[in-house]
Amino acid sequence: MIAFRYVSNSVAGRGLVWNPEPFAPVEGYTSFLWCVLLEAVWRSTGATPPHSSNVLALAFGYATLCVGLLLFRRVVRNVEGSQKRGVLLALVAALVLSNRTFFTWLSSGLETSLFNFCLTWWLYEALTPTKAQNERWLLRVTAAAAAIALTRPDGMLFVVATLVLVAFRLQRSEHKRFAPGALVWCAPLILVVAHVLWRNALYGDWLPSTFYAKYTGIAPGRGLRFLASFVIEYGLWWPLLLAAFVFIRTLRTRRTRPRPNARWFVFTALAAHVAFYTVATGGDHFEYRVFSYVPLLVAVATCWLALRATRRLAAAVACIVVYWLVSIPLPWAHWLETRDEQEYAGLLFKPVAPRFPTWLHPAVGAWDELQHGLIRESACIRHQEHKLYFESRSSSLPTREIGRKIPWEGRPVHVTGAVGIAGWVLPNVAIIDYLGLNDRVIARTPPTHATQLAHAHRPPEGYVDCFEPNVFAEEGMLAVEERATPLTDARIIECEQRDWSGIPPNLELELRRSRERRKRLYEIILDDRKRNEPSGDR
Repeated sequence: MIAFRYVSNSVAGRGLVWNPEPFAPVEGYTSFLWCVLLEAVWRSTGATPPHSSNVLALAFGYATLCVGLLLFRRVVRNVEGSQKRGVLLALVAALVLSNRTFFTWLSSGLETSLFNFCLTWWLYEALTPTKAQNERWLLRVTAAAAAIALTRPDGMLFVVATLVLVAFRLQRSEHKRFAPGALVWCAPLILVVAHVLWRNALYGDWLPSTFYAKYTGIAPGRGLRFLASFVIEYGLWWPLLLAAFVFIRTLRTRRTRPRPNARWFVFTALAAHVAFYTVATGGDHFEYRVFSYVPLLVAVATCWLALRATRRLAAAVACIVVYWLVSIPLPWAHWLETRDEQEYAGLLFKPVAPRFPTWLHPAVGAWDELQHGLIRESACIRHQEHKLYFESRSSSLPTREIGRKIPWEGRPVHVTGAVGIAGWVLPNVAIIDYLGLNDRVIARTPPTHATQLAHAHRPPEGYVDCFEPNVFAEEGMLAVEERATPLTDARIIECEQRDWSGIPPNLELELRRSRERRKRLYEIILDDRKRNEPSGDR
């Protein structure tokens, strides 16, 4: 819902900003193309992002499946007989459509489904057979790369890979059929350059604010545990073993030294993307969101590997069935363990080893330990916890219809660490993001919780007080306190431009201020009720 607030401000004529002027613009959405799409739907149909986002995500999920089907057709093109191909397709479909991560990210409101579609589309184009590559192929593959980069910043990896891939194709002698002006067909990449320049011109940064808020240094330890948890949970060790077998056998039977080809660049880009979230960021806060494109690709790849590993269809089918069997138990056992949770308590962790036979307890217990450690560091937070958290926050805040009645005149300010829903239901209130995802100053404050993924920063002492927060919301109640001295635009600008770099956070002070704001909310509500109730009913 952070992205929804940016879209709301843009529809209101304020631009893609977090807080209206005179607050400085900041980019905390990191999903430009998704925001543009949500805004276009809102303007053309009247459907607001909370209503349109899941419909769009599901539609992109279907589109991703269609591209996956095209990839599958390439894999089985040498398999004779429609019935045999149908059996393989059914198995691949079973792998994808029983995958919890694939299902989870067909909703959520985030740009994940769009990103997965664009990446799968790019992969399909990048692996186009040499004979089918022409100027129109250049247009398609660069358009796909541009779409990935515009959807999420890490998509720049695939822009770089595309540039290398196109250069490789154009310099090969067999590609002389490309016209001298073939690079004109790479025009979609200009959109990526234009977006980067626009970002710097509007926000004053080359990177989104979330980069500064989330990145506290490389975290390969946590990242490797995150990756290991994903591999174990979905049985990815089986296709990895299958790939190793095919690779070793190919090396033994190949008589000539392998020449570089397009697949090298494609798979290097995919490996670099996985490595980025493993080594550089140390995983992701939202369960396996950053690897949610993997299940479809691995399902198709497993089919290809099985056909390469054996000439017998029955043996290939057996290889795929084994992968399906090892990919099912852990994620769905976890779902069974957590589906009945009703109240949000924070850091939801449920060991699943007791649901398995005793002889499997050591192996499943090791996965439980991985999950426990990650969740304590605010990584790999499971979908059920986010669901409960969303419901808890939604019930503690007023509706947007009520929140929008607060006018921007007077410069109302609210401070919270959970800014998504508050930012949506209070569209005309400045929201100070306590965790810094949407605040330039807090995002650059030295981290106080370096082990907490995406939640490491806190405001410098006095920074929040500088804006005199006067909007209080909790437990469904909303109150606005009138300031003794108006908060002027000049004061807001001065607060943001002041040098806060040498002032550390004061966590005890912020906790006390939070309690004072809660107390003030109840006092205002109580005073208001006393004024409005008849004297005999007080």
